[in-house]
This record gives sequence, structure tokens and C-alpha cells, in this order.
Amino acid sequence: MSRSARLRLFHGATGNTPERMVMLSMWPIPRRHMADDHTYPESRHVNERTVTMDTHPSPDEGAEMTALAHEQDVTATLDDYTARPTAYIAGLRTPQGVRVEYIEGKYHMNPPANDEHNRWATRLVVQLFLAGLEDVTIGNGFCTEPGEEKHITGAFIPDFVVQYNPAGESDEAYRRNHDGWYPASMVRLACEITSPSNAMVDRGPKYRTYARAGIPVYLLVDREKGVVVVYSEPIDRGKDSVYQVAHQVTLGQKLDLPDGLPTLDTSALT
Repeated sequence: MSRSARLRLFHGATGNTPERMVMLSMWPIPRRHMADDHTYPESRHVNERTVTMDTHPSPDEGAEMTALAHEQDVTATLDDYTARPTAYIAGLRTPQGVRVEYIEGKYHMNPPANDEHNRWATRLVVQLFLAGLEDVTIGNGFCTEPGEEKHITGAFIPDFVVQYNPAGESDEAYRRNHDGWYPASMVRLACEITSPSNAMVDRGPKYRTYARAGIPVYLLVDREKGVVVVYSEPIDRGKDSVYQVAHQVTLGQKLDLPDGLPTLDTSALT
């Protein structure tokens, strides 16, 4: 059996809360399962970079998963992997600090960000809080089931968000029913600060995913390009969703946020 991109699926029943443990092997993943716009040195280990897995494994890979499950004397299916990504993510055993998201039909594994990234996020959060926005949060995960879709089309953990309000009873109920993920409708602004390993995801797939989810404002701090861009007025066009308005400044300048949000001083990031 090939060591490429093998998934170990363990299914067990525990009353009304079935435990589905899914372990992603840490062997190298084939390049065709990585995002097309990423370039990685072959020698780097999987937990040092952003890895993207396609949600439609080939028949051979499906056979490998089933065979491996039989080796473990359990029954495995691909239901969570393809149809319920929040359950699949909830069952993953990942290294400490690694975040897993589901964006445009692919699972993205993101290693911990570096010190500069986290300091910049903190400085922006403090600015927003001091400007009177109390519902600025870090670490919450959100998912979306837009329009007539009967399945989750995105599960994401922005670097930080501005919420309309703290999570209410209905939001917590949604979270319980979606494996720990809140509804995207809670989000007023989502922010991403790029890293070399995932900048293309933040500029493309996440941009479209946030627009499709109807998040009113997307703030992109592009460290690699030295700019900050704020997008607003999203239009849901499915996989081709866009924001109608974009405003960009060079790092170090002030940026007026839309939707009644305050002005950011990006000189704090230089």
C-alpha cells in the first residue's frame, strides 16, 4: 500500500454522539492534493507548511482507506470527508497549534503563524477594541451553508473577526449541531494576515468564500505585498463570488473601514 496521502478512519458509536476519529497520516501528500497556486520545497515536512487536500479522492485512494480500515478491524466510510467537513475536522488528530479549514472543496492545514503575524493581529484587535468595538474575537471558527445548499460550503477560522454581537443561544445551538463551528452570519468583518505559505489562499479562495458567505467586510493584510486591502459589498455568485468594492493602502497609511467601522492606523504594523 502506498504511503501517499493515506487517511486512517476510525468509526465507533457512543450513543447519540458517534465518535469519528480520523487520523491524517503525516507522510508526504501528493502534489496534486495541494493547492495549484502553492510552491513548496519537496524536502520540507508536512507540518511546516500549509497543505491542501482535495475532497474527491481517486478510486485507488478510496480503496486504500477501506483496506487500512479493515486492517484496523473497523468499518470506514467517506461520508464525513466529502459531505460533512466540520465532523471530519473535529475528528482529525493534528499537531498542536495546527488549524484545519475547509475552503472551496479543499481541506487546508495551517501551521502556527510566526511572531510578527501574531503581533500585527494583536495590534489591530487592540485598535478596534479601543475604538469601541467590544465584539472582536480571535479563534472562533465559522461555517456557511449558503442559499439552497444542503451541505457546508466553507469552514474557516479568520485571524480575527468583528462580530455583530456575542454568541447567543441560537448561535450556541448552531455550534453544537455543527461540530464546534458558529454560523458565518455572526461575522461583520473577517481579517486575514498573510503568511508566505498561505498568501494565495487568502487572496483568492478565502476572498471568494467570505464573499459567498455574505461577510460584509473582508480585511486583508498582505505582508508579502506590503499593502492592506478592505473589501466590501459582497455578491454571492457561488464559486465566483466577489466583493464589489475594494480600497487599498500601503502599509503605514491610514485605512477607512466601511460599514460604520473605524479608521485603522496601519503604521502600527511597520
